[in-house]
Amino acid sequence: MQCIFLGRLRRSTAIATVLVCGAWSCLASAQTTADPVEPALTDDRATVADEGVEGEEIVVTGVRGSLARALNQKRTAAGIVDGISAKDLMDYPDLNIADSLQRITGVTVERSLGEATNIAVRGLASQFTRVTINGQTVTSGNSGREVSFDVFASELFTNVQIHKSHMAEQTEGGLAGTVDLRTARPFDYKSDRPVLGVSAQAQYNDVSKDIDPRLSAIVSKTFADGTIGVLASVSYSEQSLRQDNAEGLRFILTDIDADGDGVRETRNVEYPFIPRYVNENIHRKRLGITGAMQFRPADSFQLNFDVAYANVKEMRRRYSIDGQIVAANIQNPLSPPTVDATGLIVSADLPNVESRSENVQTPYQDKLLLLNADAQWDAADNLAIKGKVGYSDASRTTDEFRSTWSSFGAFHYDFTDRIFPVIEGIGRDILDPANYASHVARFINTDVTDREFSVQGDVEWRLGTFLSALKAGGRFNDGKKDTVQFDGTVRTTANFRDYAIDLPTDHFFKGESAPGIIRNWPVVDFDNILNSTALIPAGYEPPQRLISTNAVKEKTWAGYFQAEFDAHNVSSLPLRGNVGVRVVNTEQSSTGYPTSVSPITVSSTYTEVLPSANVTAELASNLMLRLGVAKSLTRPTITDLTPGGTVAVGVNMASFGNPFLKPYTAWNYDASLEWYFSNEALLSLALFDKEVSGFVTRVSSSETLGADVLGASDPRAGQVFDVSRPVNGDSAYVRGFEIGLQAPLSSLIGRDSFFSDFGFVANYTYADSKSTISFNGEDITTLLRGQSRSSVNAVVYYEKGPFSTRFAYSWRDKYLDEVRGGRERNNFIGAYGQLDMNVQYSITDKIVLTFNALNLLNEGQHRYAETEDRSIRFSNTGRFFLLGARAKF
Repeated sequence: MQCIFLGRLRRSTAIATVLVCGAWSCLASAQTTADPVEPALTDDRATVADEGVEGEEIVVTGVRGSLARALNQKRTAAGIVDGISAKDLMDYPDLNIADSLQRITGVTVERSLGEATNIAVRGLASQFTRVTINGQTVTSGNSGREVSFDVFASELFTNVQIHKSHMAEQTEGGLAGTVDLRTARPFDYKSDRPVLGVSAQAQYNDVSKDIDPRLSAIVSKTFADGTIGVLASVSYSEQSLRQDNAEGLRFILTDIDADGDGVRETRNVEYPFIPRYVNENIHRKRLGITGAMQFRPADSFQLNFDVAYANVKEMRRRYSIDGQIVAANIQNPLSPPTVDATGLIVSADLPNVESRSENVQTPYQDKLLLLNADAQWDAADNLAIKGKVGYSDASRTTDEFRSTWSSFGAFHYDFTDRIFPVIEGIGRDILDPANYASHVARFINTDVTDREFSVQGDVEWRLGTFLSALKAGGRFNDGKKDTVQFDGTVRTTANFRDYAIDLPTDHFFKGESAPGIIRNWPVVDFDNILNSTALIPAGYEPPQRLISTNAVKEKTWAGYFQAEFDAHNVSSLPLRGNVGVRVVNTEQSSTGYPTSVSPITVSSTYTEVLPSANVTAELASNLMLRLGVAKSLTRPTITDLTPGGTVAVGVNMASFGNPFLKPYTAWNYDASLEWYFSNEALLSLALFDKEVSGFVTRVSSSETLGADVLGASDPRAGQVFDVSRPVNGDSAYVRGFEIGLQAPLSSLIGRDSFFSDFGFVANYTYADSKSTISFNGEDITTLLRGQSRSSVNAVVYYEKGPFSTRFAYSWRDKYLDEVRGGRERNNFIGAYGQLDMNVQYSITDKIVLTFNALNLLNEGQHRYAETEDRSIRFSNTGRFFLLGARAKF
C-alpha cells in the first residue's frame, strides 16, 4: 500500500498500517431507526463487563469510551450505519468535517488546495449522497445537488452518521447513502449546571507561511427542573491556503509533418496542450453558528428547535505562465521534434505559439441557513406520533475576473522531466512584460440560490409481539434552484509593463529542484487593472449569459409503510428487522434559454416505488449477520435538467439539457457479518452490490431546429442540426466489500501490559464499477467517475492518564476524474495517502492542550491522462499544523 509517482513524485508513502482517529472518536456508530443517535457529551464514559471476571465492570473514557458506545449501538442496529462522534464538542482536529468523514469505511474525499471538499460513499460520486443536518436536507450553492463540505467547520458537530443501507422511513435521494450531521442540543448534557466551552487554535501551513486563527465556543443551560434547555455555539476561522502547480493541462492526439515536406508522416502522437506553472492562493473567513431549544414538559412529549448558519467568504487568486499549443503550432514544427517510445512529443520548437500571463481573481461568498422544528408525543404506551418542519436556504455569489496578457512567437517546450516542464520563448523572453501587448479582461459573475421547505409526519404503533411495530408517514417537499450568470469580455492593446508586478511569493515550489521550474513571472496588480479605464470602460457591466441561466422547481409527495419484527422470543435463531415500501411522486418544472431567444418552461412528473427489507440474525451471542435489499434513487443533476443550451456559430451543431430526465435508480444488496470477539472489539465484513439504472449519458441525434429555438433572424432556421442532449441510458454497477477491525489492546492481552494502553482501528474497502458513457458520438466503457478501487484507513492511538495521541493514515487508489474521449485520454487523479497526528494533554479535567499535524508526509496530488507519464497537474499544498487549547466549565 503506497502512493507511487514518477520521478519527484516518489515521496515517502510506504506506510502500510499506521493510521488515524484524530480527536474524533467513534467509528462504525449505528442506530436502530433512521433518526440520528444523540450523544451525551458530558459523560464520556462507557461501562463494559469484563469477560472472565464475574460481576466486574470496567469504566472506560476517552476514545475507548466512544468506541465502546459505538459497538453497543451497532449491535442493536436495524440497518448498516457507520459514523464518527466527537467525545467532546470542538474535539475534531480536522480542517473541516469531510476530513473526518474520510476515516469511515467506504468513504473517500476529493480535495481542493489540500482541504477535503466532496465525499463519495462506496464509489459513487458526491451527487449520489444525500446530506442532512439534524435530519433536514442541506441545500447547496453548487451548480448540482452535491454538497461542498468545506462550508462546515468541524467544531460545530458532535456526531455524524452515514446510512449505507436503506429503509422505507428514510427520505429518498441518497442512492449511495445519507450523511446526517448532528449539532449539539441542551438535553445532550446531563448536568443542570450551565455548560461553557471554549477552544482556540493557531493554524500554520508550511507552503502559505501564514498563521491563522480558529476559535469556537459553546454555552448551554437547562431550566425548570430540566424541562427547558437552550444552547448556542459559534465557530470562526481564517485560512490561508496555497497550491503550487506544474501542469500539462491536457494531452491531445495528433499527426505531425516533422520534416516540413507537407506530408504528416508521424501519426498518432501526443502533446501537452498548455504546459504551464500555476500559483493558487485562497484567503478564507468562515463563520458558523448553531442554536437549539428543547422543551420537555412531560416524559411523553418533547419539542426541539434547531438552527444552523454558515457564512464563508473567500478571495481566490490564481497566477499562471504558459504556452497554448494548438494543432496549427504542433503539426508543422520549426524542426523535427523529439518523440519517445510511448508516442509523447517530449520536446519541440514551434511557430507562433501564444504565451500567456493569465491572472484570475475570484471573490465569492457561500451562505447557508437551516431551520428545523420537530416534536414527538407518546400518545399512549404503544403509540408515538412525530412531526417535523424544516427549511434550508443556500446561496453562492461568485464574481470572477480574468486578466490575460498574450505574446505571440516561436516557442520551445521540454517535458522530459514528466512533471516540471521547460517552457521558454525562442527569440523572445516570455518573462519580460514588455513582450506582452494583447489584453483580454473577462468578467464571469454567477449567482446560485437553492431553497427547500419540507414537512413530514410519522406514526409508530408498538405491538410487543413478533410483529413488534408498525410505522407509517408522509413527507412534502417544495424546492427551487436558480442560477443566473453574466459573462462579458473587453479586448484592448496595451503595454503589460505598465501594469505588471512580480509573482507575490518568493518560494514557489520550494524544495523542488527541477531546472525547468519558473520561480517568478510577471503578473497583474488586480486593483490597478480594475481601476484602469484604458483597459476596462468605466461602469462596464457584463451581459447576461442566457445559456447558463436556468431554474428548476421540484415538489415531491412521499408516503411510506414499514413493519418491524423481532423473533427473539419465538425462534431458536433470534431475528429482527423491517420490511416496507416508500412511494414518491415528483413534479418538476425547468426553465431555461434555448440559445438567446426567450426562456421556455417545461414540466414533467414521475412516480417511483421504493421497497426495502432488512434482517439481522444473531448467529451467536457475539456473531451477527445482517442482510438488506432496497431500491433507492437520486434525481438528475440540476444543470442537466435545463431546457436551455447553446448553438455553435457557423456549423449546424447544438447542445441542450433535457427536462424530461428520470432519476437514477438502483437496487441495493447488502450483507454484513460482525464478530464482537472481545469487549470493545469488532471484526466485520460487509458486501455490497448496487445495480444502477437510468444512468444519465449524453447522446447526439439529427434534429430540425426552427425559429422558435434559433430566432427569426437566423438563416439556419428549419435546417437539420447535430444536437446532443443528456438522456437516461445505460446501466452501471458498483460492487465490492468492506473489512473493519478495531480493538483496544487491553481486550486482547489484558490490562497489565505496557501495550494495554494502545488501541487501533483499521478498515479496507474494495469497490469495482462499470458504466457505458456516450461521448462525442462514441460509446466508452469505463469506471464510474470518482470511484477508487481500494481505500484504506488505519488508526493507532495511545491513552493513559492526562496524555493521549493518535496517528491516522488514509489512502485511496487512483480514480477517474473526467471522461474526454475523441483525440484525448481520460483524466485520472493519482493515488493519494495522508498521515495525520493528534496529541492532547489534560492540564486539569477542564483544560486540554492540543496539537494537530495534517499531511505530515507532505504528499502532493497528481492528475494525469491515464498513464502517470502524461502529467496534467502536480500540486503541492504542504503540511498543516494546529496548536491550541480547549476548556470546558
